Amino acid sequence: LGMAEAQGDRFWVPRLRARLGEVIQDQDDPDTALSLYQEALQEFAEQAKAPGAGLPTAFFHVLQNVAVSQHYAEDTPGALATLDRLTALQRGRRQWQGMQTEDVENLEELASLGRALAFGAELMRAGDKQQKGKALRWIAESIAAQREANSGADTADTADALNTMGNIQFDIGLPHDALHSYQAALRAYEKVGLAGKTLAAAAVHANLGTLWEANMDFVQAANAHLKALAVQRKMQAAGSAEVVAAVHRAAVLSVKAKRFTEGSTYLEEAWSHRDLLSPEEVAALGEARAAIEEFRRKRPQANKDKVHLRETLRESGFSVDV
Repeated sequence: LGMAEAQGDRFWVPRLRARLGEVIQDQDDPDTALSLYQEALQEFAEQAKAPGAGLPTAFFHVLQNVAVSQHYAEDTPGALATLDRLTALQRGRRQWQGMQTEDVENLEELASLGRALAFGAELMRAGDKQQKGKALRWIAESIAAQREANSGADTADTADALNTMGNIQFDIGLPHDALHSYQAALRAYEKVGLAGKTLAAAAVHANLGTLWEANMDFVQAANAHLKALAVQRKMQAAGSAEVVAAVHRAAVLSVKAKRFTEGSTYLEEAWSHRDLLSPEEVAALGEARAAIEEFRRKRPQANKDKVHLRETLRESGFSVDV
């Protein structure tokens, strides 16, 4: 920071103080990081009073980091208040200056606004009906801003926002809209070369699985969760809590889809790590195991019935293979 003061750029000190806050935040110390961010914001504001200065894009980035620190410190109302302030400032700045999206710095600020809106929408998902409605408006604005900032193209951030939109739509009882948002998110990940290569894409498949399960389409649900599991196996350690949870979902849904052989394989894997599962999840595995055993118990009789039907058809002159 001492060296920064000699650089001539009036914003060097707050920029570096904010960067120090990011480093400390990465070390799981949100309170200290928040203090540094607040100092940086004050310094940005002081330096911006100089003639012709104005606030740099970095100021808005730091304000978003304040919201992140507040969230990590479990101060969700504070984080939302900060994001309200941030998005209001950025919207007002764009309207006042009549920003042209051809300007590189303006594009960066527009993308930053999109990320802030997406973060706020995600936080508001846990709120009441009114907050969820606001979350849906914010995430739609976020997607539009990010696409405008990237000449209409989708990015990983856009894909993340589309997934968030799907989650909000599912939460408020719009499964058809949620389905389209999840599918759009997967297409966006495909376009940027991240399909099957990021946990965010795995989350979309898992969300689709939850949607199909709610719709009682267990075949589609199982397929979606298996796609999520395939990505997670590549990205996370075998036997990790996340992978075990995914294996559990694959086991239960495969059995519900009456794919008992497949379900049995995943069930045994999940059962071997049941210490990582909740009591409810262990109970669900028990129910799946009972369904598999019932299927195996009835299968010999089903085979006998099949043979009897085949013989009856042949005696009646039909050449039908059953």
